[in-house]
Amino acid sequence: MSNGNRNISGKLRGLPRDRLNSLKIDYPSISPIREFCSSTDIRGFKVRIPRRSGGNYNVVILCDNLLNEAPSAYVLDDIDGHYHLWKKMTIPGTGKGALWVCDASYYGNLKQLYNKQDTDPATRLGFYLAHVIQVLNCSEDPGGCGC
Repeated sequence: MSNGNRNISGKLRGLPRDRLNSLKIDYPSISPIREFCSSTDIRGFKVRIPRRSGGNYNVVILCDNLLNEAPSAYVLDDIDGHYHLWKKMTIPGTGKGALWVCDASYYGNLKQLYNKQDTDPATRLGFYLAHVIQVLNCSEDPGGCGC
């Protein structure tokens, strides 16, 4: 399910631990969330995403079935009036409140684009992170994002 109501399961796989450093090249702030780590893989991350208007978005990414389903993103910052931040909710598997990022995984064509990516987990997560950067920053364009 990709509508912000994710089921966290220990049976589903995230990013292999040995692939995290390949993402740190483009996303130096990416760090695993301990509660979403096993001895072999990471299913939850924190990352700072640059804002076009200055500063950063503080984002949690959950990827509990990385090879088959696009991750979900949640903004920890308290932001009003952002076109792609839909509902305030508790991040699945935590007690932390955040804004769910509407990333086109539920109402758009992200699934088709995601499934066309190489099946390498780091490549897929990198694609998703680049997509989230675009989604979060397009609403800051003068005149809106055109979504």
